[in-house]
Amino acid sequence: MARLTAIQNLRIVLERQIIHGGTLLVADDKIAALGRTEDVALPEGTQVVDGQNAYVGPGFVDIH
Repeated sequence: MARLTAIQNLRIVLERQIIHGGTLLVADDKIAALGRTEDVALPEGTQVVDGQNAYVGPGFVDIH
């Protein structure tokens, strides 16, 4: 079974938008899903962490 962690309460920076109130779901150290919290389904047993309104952005996109 995969080790699942959901980081909620994030600002997720994408190439064309910022998702406020976002969730990042990580399965075995890989991103499994991301989006608005209400749109990301969390499987039973997922550990939930508060992202404290932090920004998260991909390393391969220049966000500056």
